[in-house]
Amino acid sequence: QLIQPEHVADADADLAAQIAALASMEARFGPYPWSTITIVHAPEGAGGAGGMEYPTLYTTSDIMAAKPPPWLLQERVTGLFTTIHEFGHQYFQGLLASDEFSEPWLDEGMNTFSNGMVFDDWFGAGGWVIRVGDQAVSLTELARLSLLRGADLDPVASPADAYLAVNR
Repeated sequence: QLIQPEHVADADADLAAQIAALASMEARFGPYPWSTITIVHAPEGAGGAGGMEYPTLYTTSDIMAAKPPPWLLQERVTGLFTTIHEFGHQYFQGLLASDEFSEPWLDEGMNTFSNGMVFDDWFGAGGWVIRVGDQAVSLTELARLSLLRGADLDPVASPADAYLAVNR
């Protein structure tokens, strides 16, 4: 694990997410075929580099920078989901050799679906990913909520270069 000094407090959480992803994905999709995996935490100012995957190496992102008191807000998404998701590409893009450019939904869609299974294995079926006070939101509920603001986005079966920029 390669991590910036200012994010060393995230190291244990990133490692726990990696272990959970490895156990869940090996159980479903077979053994991870390489002897190594390297997690790189992108440096400050390189936020666009967080969340990239390559064979045996991926970059992750910050775990929530501002940590409110746990009685107010707890979350298991920032950083942790990126770690699980980018590791998942080792299987879908790497092992199954899905063509991420022509059919990005195969890689991103199958991977994101499997990420939900990792969370279920790790935290229990329907376990919370965000808790505000005593109100809990599962990963499935969070995905449904995200559709409220993005239901009119591009068709899922579009090639990568046909997608509109999400950050406009």
